[in-house]
Amino acid sequence: MWFNLGGSLVRFNMEDFCLISGVRCFGVEKRSKYDACYCRIKHEFLSELRNISTSEVSDFFLKNYQLSDSDVVKFGCLFLLTNVMFTTSYKRSVEDSLMVLVDSNEMNAYRWRNELLN
Repeated sequence: MWFNLGGSLVRFNMEDFCLISGVRCFGVEKRSKYDACYCRIKHEFLSELRNISTSEVSDFFLKNYQLSDSDVVKFGCLFLLTNVMFTTSYKRSVEDSLMVLVDSNEMNAYRWRNELLN
């Protein structure tokens, strides 16, 4: 994985990236189990949007100052995942299962390695 850090390109293998970032390489494997689950942050904060794009996650995260500390962390993680880690398209739709996973207590145990390599 290549990253632009301060104008310099830095390369990490997956094990280094997981160690440095704290991203888990072991844990729950399939995000599909979150497909039909209720997502509180989506219904409470983004219910007026039918399909939520990565740009809308970015706008919401960067412009909302009235969130609880817990919700700031959740939207910060969602922002990082949708706008930094999975950056195929800025207008790409955010999958409900990703929002549910971020909103759940299982986010830190999820095996992100498989997602990042696809």
